[in-house]
Amino acid sequence: MNYLMESKAFYESIELNQLSSGQIALWHALFNINNKVQWQEWFSVPNSVLSLHSGLTVRGINKARNQLKQLGYIDFKTQGTKATKYRVISLVSSKASSTPSSMDSSNDGSMPSSIPSSIDGSIPSSKVGTTLNKQNKTETKPNKTKEDTPLTPQRGKSRPRPAKSVPGEVAEIVAYLNKVTGTDYKPTTKKTQQLIKARMRDGFTVADFKTVIDKKNQDEWFVTGGYMRPETLFGTKFEGYLNERPKNLAQQPVQRIYGMNM
Repeated sequence: MNYLMESKAFYESIELNQLSSGQIALWHALFNINNKVQWQEWFSVPNSVLSLHSGLTVRGINKARNQLKQLGYIDFKTQGTKATKYRVISLVSSKASSTPSSMDSSNDGSMPSSIPSSIDGSIPSSKVGTTLNKQNKTETKPNKTKEDTPLTPQRGKSRPRPAKSVPGEVAEIVAYLNKVTGTDYKPTTKKTQQLIKARMRDGFTVADFKTVIDKKNQDEWFVTGGYMRPETLFGTKFEGYLNERPKNLAQQPVQRIYGMNM
């Protein structure tokens, strides 16, 4: 696998699949561990190690890995009391295999997914690609021109840069959350934008969002539970979080009253 290409393909795919922060964290943990073991197809990882790398609980790991498997990002095999075996599925390979041009431009002798009727079945599979190139030179070149060349510029034109499509308030709030928690949430995520815009329609300001982030970051249970994420912070309990009294100040009014009575 190519680390940079796989990472790029992953972030392109989550714009369509809208993964949760837990799923993203688990994929990154498995991806980095797979890199450390030199891209072995199957590798074992204990839950304790995944929890350390992803910040998820065992329950969160089980939920996220099932969803990632269903979406085709990973595969895994449980082994009873032994560490679970995982396989990170290459997004670059699956993307290339689904592109028509990958079959036409093959010069490595691999068998295409569909062979033209003009190819005799007796030709060895290792020579099919070479035979196609020799017999159909005039057909192969036009295919490359019409199908392969426009792909990159067409995608570039249809997908605007995220920075231009993100409102300034959303970008500022998500950037502040990442700064406080050391995370890397994307302001382009549709769910995050929806939550922030909904609270702002309720009348809350950017300063209110920062206050909630600061307050909940001081809540040890909230932080260790993995709840410092947009879908939890900016949901329907936002106003309650905003009006919470800091735990270390909760008893101050009572102490002042006793002081006055004495």
